[in-house]
Amino acid sequence: MHPEQKKAFLRMTPGQKLQIAEMLRRSAWDLKVAGLRQAHPDWSPAEVRDAARKAFLFGRDYSFRSLHAPTPIAGRASVYNSSQARIF
Repeated sequence: MHPEQKKAFLRMTPGQKLQIAEMLRRSAWDLKVAGLRQAHPDWSPAEVRDAARKAFLFGRDYSFRSLHAPTPIAGRASVYNSSQARIF
């Protein structure tokens, strides 16, 4: 962090810091939703919202495969097609 930026943060009230945190959270949400809409134009708004919510709650990308593939069991192979197995 740049020293001037650090000084500016030290001068801020807790309310101002909270407002900045909320703006950053909202920006991250909007970017995630936009990315999901672009990647999955066939998804309904509810599906996009659910995938974004899960991404923020669980810290992972909920793409088509992770939303619609069977839930893997730790240490077991999960086959997505007959020629390729993935270990989770």
